[in-house]
Amino acid sequence: MADDDVPDMTPMLAQIVKASLAAIATPEAADQLATFSRNYRDALVKRGFSEAEALALVAAHGSGLLRGGR
Repeated sequence: MADDDVPDMTPMLAQIVKASLAAIATPEAADQLATFSRNYRDALVKRGFSEAEALALVAAHGSGLLRGGR
């Protein structure tokens, strides 16, 4: 459904996606994600979750970070 009064945002969105991918593809971003994941797991275990439950939650939520929470 195209509307001639609305500018085509495709080029800008493509630039945003490329920039986002470049930012998370760095070793520093991977290191930060690893630190977050470890801290999250540790906090879950400290709160009483079993190791298996904590790992399942980290896996589920960690991958959501890369999908923008979806």
